Amino acid sequence: MTGDVLSVKGLHAYYGTSHVLQGVDLTVGHECVAILGRNGMGKTTLLRAILGLSPPKRRGTIRFDGDDVTKRPSHHVARRGLGYVPQGRRLFPSLSVHEHLVITHRQTDGHRDWTPDAVYDLFPELAERRRVSGTRLSGGEQQMLAIGRALVTNPKLLMMDEPSEGLAPVAVERVLAACTKLVDAGIAILLVEQNLRAAQMVAGRVLVMLTGQVVHQAPMAEFALDHETKKRYLGV
Repeated sequence: MTGDVLSVKGLHAYYGTSHVLQGVDLTVGHECVAILGRNGMGKTTLLRAILGLSPPKRRGTIRFDGDDVTKRPSHHVARRGLGYVPQGRRLFPSLSVHEHLVITHRQTDGHRDWTPDAVYDLFPELAERRRVSGTRLSGGEQQMLAIGRALVTNPKLLMMDEPSEGLAPVAVERVLAACTKLVDAGIAILLVEQNLRAAQMVAGRVLVMLTGQVVHQAPMAEFALDHETKKRYLGV
């Protein structure tokens, strides 16, 4: 497969008069790209601006799957095939695991249909707890469900915000191993992370954000060996 799934050019975003994103350019092909940076650098705002969630206000150009979606509402962009796994998972306490997956399932033509059963194949842990409220799962299981809820919308690109946050190391490895399988299955991933080790497990490229701008980008293998750049921007 060739071509960019997502192309962002000159993206600015504002919360009121606060200028959070300041001319971000990025592309995502059929791969996993990690966005790294310290707290408050604009990483979550970037994902929300791409999807068109409010706030923030925005200007610039966003092309998804070949179409200009800059002025499209978020539900239109989502239906075009952009999935979102928000920070903190945001599950519904009144819904069981299975209800989360059934309610959000959207069948599409032309590529694999991610059904609830397909999610259970990817995460067998969820199949065993399908009748349990989503908010009564362990942290790792909740993250699996949040990913599964996005998958059943059958996305071409999955944006994930801090999926390793608050998880035990074994759960982080389980979730990110699944992400690798998704990329192999043809789903592009834009991954926001503070955990460099977690990002290294799945991403092929890395972009580093500082005060609302992309200040460095490199192949992940190269970045992992660049100790000076990691210390300068990430403090590690």
